[in-house]
Amino acid sequence: MLILFSFFYTLYMYVLIIMSIGLVFPAVGVLISVLPKSTHEPLLHGMTKSVVFLSFIRVKTKGVDETDWKRGYVVMFNHVNLFDHFEMYASLPIRCRGLESA
Repeated sequence: MLILFSFFYTLYMYVLIIMSIGLVFPAVGVLISVLPKSTHEPLLHGMTKSVVFLSFIRVKTKGVDETDWKRGYVVMFNHVNLFDHFEMYASLPIRCRGLESA
């Protein structure tokens, strides 16, 4: 039974990834290019929160409420899979920009 559940969950995740890359991301790209810049952040936060919700990933954050977000911070994380970027962007209440190192 567990193997069957694992198979269908993996299949669901692959379909979600294909639909996100093929349908959602281009639509968001078109919306971002048309809409004014003040609407970019809420649109991206909504998209990342919906991806996290649809993938059934539970995210726990600690210390977000206690942090003074008016100051500047460098947030670093070591990602393991494709969804880590979405989790980080959806869970932090600030404007985030990514930087990768090879």
